[in-house]
Amino acid sequence: MSCSHNTKKNYEYQNQNIQYLIKEGTKYWNQRSNQSALIKSNHFISSAHEIDSNNYDLSILYSKVLNFRASFFEENIKSRDSLYYKASRIAKNAVFEILRNNDTNLIKLNNQKELLKLINNPSLDISEGLYWWAMNKLLYLSSRPVIERINDRDKLEAIMYQVISVEPDYFHGGPYRFFGLLYIKIPGINLSQSKSYFDYAINNHPHYLGNKIFYSKYYHQKSGDKNRYLIDLESVLNADEKIIPELIPENIKFKEQAKSLIKKAGVLFE
Repeated sequence: MSCSHNTKKNYEYQNQNIQYLIKEGTKYWNQRSNQSALIKSNHFISSAHEIDSNNYDLSILYSKVLNFRASFFEENIKSRDSLYYKASRIAKNAVFEILRNNDTNLIKLNNQKELLKLINNPSLDISEGLYWWAMNKLLYLSSRPVIERINDRDKLEAIMYQVISVEPDYFHGGPYRFFGLLYIKIPGINLSQSKSYFDYAINNHPHYLGNKIFYSKYYHQKSGDKNRYLIDLESVLNADEKIIPELIPENIKFKEQAKSLIKKAGVLFE
């Protein structure tokens, strides 16, 4: 038996293995509001990613899995931040792989000015990667020293401006949700800037309950508006989480967060 034949057989076996892992991981990902299912999804998707880390779509899915774990199941702050950081890095590497395949050298990727020029290319289908890179990085930075957020502000803004120019409503108003959070977390910025972005996300994507959760958790707390905080969270509890089937897992968890945040109102608005 020839060496090339063995190589081909090994490649076919590896490809079948990857496809099996992705299929199983996706199956459990669709049940992600259940922690046990999410753990299984993480296992299968991470295993596939270890074998094929250059697979763009697989990397984005893995970033989403880690984001979901961090957002809804991890209570320890350090562990949660670690998940957000890893999710951001995986999405970033996925974008870099696309850029490298577009005849980009490492020197340009390591130079921030050159990198920002490269991602500002509408012909490259990298909006998903850019979004999860920047959003996960911002969520990671949210509990870090303010100087770290200030240092990364320009880059994160530039990344998400590219997303908003190509897919402004990606992930149910995600870029607007991002800027609403960013301008809460950067000192010295008028809160009205944050409010305008959150208002857009909520008005245009009312069935993604996370928009009001972010608004209440960050904007209303920062502005000290306990009344609006409670009104918006109650509206989350009263919303129909099943209007958009693909969002049922997220909306189930957002309703749980709303209950928890309402209980904390007395402490948060002392």
